[in-house]
Amino acid sequence: MKRVILHAGFHKTGTSHVQRTLRANARALSPYVTLRVRRDMKALMRATRSFSSMSDMGALTAVATEFRSLLNEIEDAACLVIAAEELSGHLPGRPRVSDYSAAPILAEIYSSAIRDRWPRADVIFHYGTRARQDWLPSAYWEHVKSSSITMNLEDFVARYHTATDLDGIAAQVADLGLEVQTTPLESARGRFGPAEPVLKLCNLPNDLILKPQRPHNERLASAVLLDLLAANRAYPDRAALKAAKAAILAKAET
Repeated sequence: MKRVILHAGFHKTGTSHVQRTLRANARALSPYVTLRVRRDMKALMRATRSFSSMSDMGALTAVATEFRSLLNEIEDAACLVIAAEELSGHLPGRPRVSDYSAAPILAEIYSSAIRDRWPRADVIFHYGTRARQDWLPSAYWEHVKSSSITMNLEDFVARYHTATDLDGIAAQVADLGLEVQTTPLESARGRFGPAEPVLKLCNLPNDLILKPQRPHNERLASAVLLDLLAANRAYPDRAALKAAKAAILAKAET
C-alpha cells in the first residue's frame, strides 16, 4: 500500500457528500483506489460511537480489533480511502458526548494499525471543518431530525459551544506526529465540492472521468424542522415518535 487516506470527519462538514461521490464513482476509481465508507464498516462505527460516549478501554479495544480486521481484508493497492465521519466518534450532542475529544485517541489507534499492516504507507488524515456559527445550528438540527432532543437551539449552543473547535481537534491529531490536512466547507467550491481535496490526494490520472454529485443531506425547510422538534416534545414513546416524524418527512417530500 502506497497511501492510506482517512477522511475521518467531522460531522456536518460535507462528509456525506464525500462518501456519496466516492460511491458513485467507485467503478471508475477501482483501478486506482480501494474504498471503504461508512456502510462498509458498521461494526467499527458501533465501536467508535461507543468509545466516544463511554471512554472505556473495552470500547477502545473493540475499535482496534475492528479496524485491524478491516485492514486485514484489504489487499495491497496504490491507494486506500477510508471515509466515515464516525471515525471520530459520535456527533457532539449525543448523550455523554460534549465534543470531539475522542478523535485524537481514535486517530492514533488507526495510525498504529496501518503502520503494522503497511509499514511504508503514506498515511494522511483529512478532516472537513466549518465555521462555528454555521456548524452549531447544523449539528443541532441534525439531532432534531435523527434523535429525540427537546432543548432549543440557544440552549444547545450554550451547552456545546466548545465542540466547535474543529481545527483545534485536527491540530491535536497532528501533534501526535500524524500528517493532517483540513478543508473548510466554506472553501470547498470545486467541481466535486468537499470531495475534491480527498480525490486530489489519490493522485488519479488527469484524464480520469468522474461524475460530480449534487449536494447531499441538506438542511430541511425551517417549518419541517420545527415540526420535528415539536414531535420530539410531544411523543415520549419511541415508536410513536418514530411514526410521527416519518409522517412529517413524508409530507415534506410531497
